[in-house]
Amino acid sequence: MQPEKIKIDERDVKYAERILLRKEERFTLEAKDFIKNLDNVDLQAVPGSGKTTALLAKLLILERYMPFDDGSGILVISHTNDSVNRIRDEISEYCPRLFLYPNFIGTIQGFVDQFLAIPFYINRYGIKPYRIDNEVCREEIEKYYKKLPSFLVEGWINNKSGQKGPIDFLSTIRFNDNLDIVKGAGGSILLKRESNTPAYKIISAMKNNLLKRGLLYFDEAYCLANEYLIIFPELKKILQRRFRFVFIDETQDMSELQCDVLEKLFHTKQVVRHCYQTIGDRNQAIYNEDNLSNNFHNIPNRKRLSLKGSHRFNQKIADVVKYFGTEYGDIKALSEPSDLDLNPHIILFDEAEEVLPKFTKLIKDNHLSDEKYPFYGICWTTHKSQKDKESHKIRIQDYYPLFEKDQCDPNITRTQINSYLKLYNRNENFLAPIRRNLIAIFLKILREEAQKDENDKYYTERKLLNLLKGKDLQKYEEFKLKLFQWSSSITAGKDISEDLKKYIISFLHDIFGIKDLSDQTDKFINIDVEPGSDAVDYKAKENDISETNIHESNGIKVLLGTVHSVKGRTHTATLYMESFYQTGDNYESVRLAPQFAKEKIYECDKYNEASTPMKKLIEQSARVVYVGFSRPTDLLCFAVHRNRIEKHEDFPGWEVIR
Repeated sequence: MQPEKIKIDERDVKYAERILLRKEERFTLEAKDFIKNLDNVDLQAVPGSGKTTALLAKLLILERYMPFDDGSGILVISHTNDSVNRIRDEISEYCPRLFLYPNFIGTIQGFVDQFLAIPFYINRYGIKPYRIDNEVCREEIEKYYKKLPSFLVEGWINNKSGQKGPIDFLSTIRFNDNLDIVKGAGGSILLKRESNTPAYKIISAMKNNLLKRGLLYFDEAYCLANEYLIIFPELKKILQRRFRFVFIDETQDMSELQCDVLEKLFHTKQVVRHCYQTIGDRNQAIYNEDNLSNNFHNIPNRKRLSLKGSHRFNQKIADVVKYFGTEYGDIKALSEPSDLDLNPHIILFDEAEEVLPKFTKLIKDNHLSDEKYPFYGICWTTHKSQKDKESHKIRIQDYYPLFEKDQCDPNITRTQINSYLKLYNRNENFLAPIRRNLIAIFLKILREEAQKDENDKYYTERKLLNLLKGKDLQKYEEFKLKLFQWSSSITAGKDISEDLKKYIISFLHDIFGIKDLSDQTDKFINIDVEPGSDAVDYKAKENDISETNIHESNGIKVLLGTVHSVKGRTHTATLYMESFYQTGDNYESVRLAPQFAKEKIYECDKYNEASTPMKKLIEQSARVVYVGFSRPTDLLCFAVHRNRIEKHEDFPGWEVIR
């Protein structure tokens, strides 16, 4: 029996509008076309188009038809927990069945782990993976590295690791299907299995040791998933029957490995009434530059839909932004024209530190407010070392010398306790991300102290809380209260480091009987680290480091960050500051000069006459600029050194401040 065909009509759309939109708002015709469409399609959406809202509308409507007559469900996958949380926060009240079996709403990593990687790992090794976590694996690699023979460290490892350093290099080691040693999942071969050299034997033993102990890097889950699908091809049919409707959001941020798994599973015409839709903006693909050719939107013979209207910015900004799209298309501003429709500005400078005060003056002169969205100054690249700062290549610290890079990179390897206290996901609401970091501090210390549970495995959050609850209920309640108090204090800008350090020492003594801390733990919780170490030197900074990356002048506060750190966010005003990247005179204003003159990328001489590596760099630069330029609602500024931009004559649509 074939499953019933579902048809979404205008009444369904009106139902979703009442829940998701303000009283006077309606979905555009383009959005309605996508909401009603249940075929296999790709949706290409411009910044601020409301694509996620359109997806939420479709989910709200489909839940009304549940349960489906064939017992199937809905699969919604996004790239980050933030996106998944938004779905839950906005519609779970109205469609509770969507968050129950047989449906799955989660991240790509969560889906692959649950349905593919973990089952296959159990089948192969007879145990459940202990942790799929890059940080834990790196810690184990560091311990292993200290035991490696000197001939291997001083020879092959130092030769291959280069500037990355030996630990970072060894953390990229993976097996391919032939058990060769490769650099990164799906990467180039470093050591062939057939060579059977001492280097291969030692490195493969290291990797096997981690795998057999259930320690996997995130990308290894996708390798296991692909292998699972090869060995058990029937699994595809099982999952296709389980998930009749499949929606993949933020597809431009998916890696090659992630794309490959999802395409193998769900890109099919063999399943009756199957709906597989990918949603994203290829022009904003800035996280996986090496894998852009494998983006979902390159799949041939699949219908394309578009959302070309943006609710975010005015038409003057739209007419500038579109020329930086590697997939060129018109962008229509959906907001009503107003007297405040400002031209994008180019700010010419002689000294980089002049730029931010000029930006705040523009904000003040135009009476802009950050009540709804902040003012932001963003840059592509940052200085990574003192030597880097002395290179005379402009990066964000030249515009704002106090800038701390680590604040914009929550995924850095955390070697010091302050990084957990200062670097957390500020997009999420209230205390949850801080609490997760605090728990992670205790779990890391227990690993350093070699404390394991009854199954001889390192503690997870659940195992630790269960231990406390069973051992000392009063300590358990005290621990939970401390987590809440510390989280609240951090959000209020208070320094909890000393209180946390004292509690950790008593906690380890009372619960685990540890009187003397290991050197590693002592170094980890020691606040007064030596300047120049791999930890961040906070000693000379203000107690509340969240204030460090904020410039203030003319009575205006401007947040500072990298382009990557603000992707997906909306600003009232955005200052994009050009920066050096790679080699030569490599600044955005040079590589993308034709685009500032409103030439399409693939039609301009600069691109067509460039070498293949330079073409890739131009495309990469365009995507980064596209993301940066598409953040503001009201004012877009681009800062460029006078010597670079004055080589060019015309910048239509830009107001140049000389």
